Amino acid sequence: MATSQAVIHNTESKDYDAFTKLVSTAKSMCEVCGDEGCTSVMATAVPFFKEISLVSFSCEGCGNRNAEVSFCGELPECGVRMECKVAECAHLNRIVVKSEYASIRIPELDLEIPARTQKGSMNSIEGMLSKMVAGLQEGQATRKDSDPQSYAKINDFIALAQSFATGAKLPFTLILDDPSGNSCIQNPYAPAEDPFNLSLIHICRCRRLLTCRSRWSPYH
Repeated sequence: MATSQAVIHNTESKDYDAFTKLVSTAKSMCEVCGDEGCTSVMATAVPFFKEISLVSFSCEGCGNRNAEVSFCGELPECGVRMECKVAECAHLNRIVVKSEYASIRIPELDLEIPARTQKGSMNSIEGMLSKMVAGLQEGQATRKDSDPQSYAKINDFIALAQSFATGAKLPFTLILDDPSGNSCIQNPYAPAEDPFNLSLIHICRCRRLLTCRSRWSPYH
């Protein structure tokens, strides 16, 4: 195993390049083809949020790649529900940190990604939409012959999602709901208030009741 290290402690910097990191790499077997691939682990401090671990795998043999986010430290006392209005192309670059317990909704797209259907992830809003579109496009060739009606509906959905991802159709609203509290939407204006912030609500996990009134967070 090859390892390079640095101290991690800067959660209040806005500069992603200034993050201090701990990266380790190890050889591991690919679950798809059985060849030897490479697993990398990177720990990083997300500005105004917390420390997270990024675990990625790549296989040169079959091209299989995947990535997952895990969370360091104690579980937050409350869950969170965040809403953010994406009104300009620049807002598509906002980073979304999503745990496996988070659900995501975009009402204008009639889209809901339920909790525990995906691994933890960190991506831009544009990247999140583009990845979803790529996943839908993979099965379209088969659907075109086997289920033309579904093919047509999914094609329409893909076209609309692409228009959001490229900024051709704005605004839209991103809603993130995470009872674990381990998710966030980046506030690029931090530590100043986000002028496009809609709401941040803290939720009691035990009864799913609101325990705190809406307030501004430096990360949303």
